[in-house]
Amino acid sequence: MEKMVIQNITQLTDTPYMNKDQIAYFKNKLIQQKMEIQEKMTQLRKKLTNMKANQPDILDQSNYLMEMEKEIHAQERYSIRLRQIHRALDRIETGGFGYCEYTGDEIGLRRLEILPFTTVCVHAMEEFAS
Repeated sequence: MEKMVIQNITQLTDTPYMNKDQIAYFKNKLIQQKMEIQEKMTQLRKKLTNMKANQPDILDQSNYLMEMEKEIHAQERYSIRLRQIHRALDRIETGGFGYCEYTGDEIGLRRLEILPFTTVCVHAMEEFAS
């Protein structure tokens, strides 16, 4: 029997919520994002390592420091996203993936398609905002 390759979540909307195909789809999506972020972090570390700290001109020093700060902030954002992805993969393993951590409601396939690491449904987000 040939296994179906899911390339878009709309192929899975007419099936029970968080079935094995949907879980596999999101797990693959999260693993792909994880690998992409790890590659970006590796490239960023190389860039930071190769930046020259000893700049003779005060303007060059200032530019160096601003560039360094920008790269460090990018590294921090990547680290945060990587932790979110790891937590989502953990929820897949424990069975909580796809459900709001506050209400227990379904987060929804379309929301998970955009933010597969999210832990909150739209209803809970609206409650927090009001």
